[in-house]
Amino acid sequence: MQHGSFADPSLLYPKSVTFHIQHLVIICCKLVAEEVLQLLSFKTKTFKCENSCIRNTEKIQFEPKLNFRDIIANAPNLEFIDISKANIEMDNSWPDLLQKSNNLQTLHVALREFDFNVKGLVAFAKVKVFLQ
Repeated sequence: MQHGSFADPSLLYPKSVTFHIQHLVIICCKLVAEEVLQLLSFKTKTFKCENSCIRNTEKIQFEPKLNFRDIIANAPNLEFIDISKANIEMDNSWPDLLQKSNNLQTLHVALREFDFNVKGLVAFAKVKVFLQ
């Protein structure tokens, strides 16, 4: 792999391939967002980003940035999400997006801004507790 590039060309797969991965744990430092989204499907239950680089303080980088909305859209049946160690964009409507995730039980995020719909998050939590 050349220094500064995101993916080794020999590892690229055709865009027409469909994956049905249940548990996706990303441990690389730099990835192409489109390729990660291609790995997610309605069968994906776990999506976790954990940094295994030597300097464990660095966040996993997606190029271009991966959006939380796209993750939920591609994998609506996620049960476990840990994106606290990744540069995933989360707009202020992320609590509302959780209602589209049918089976979510655990969510780990790093909140950089506290400007979001708290009422939507509370309503989501109440419904999940009621249903369990």
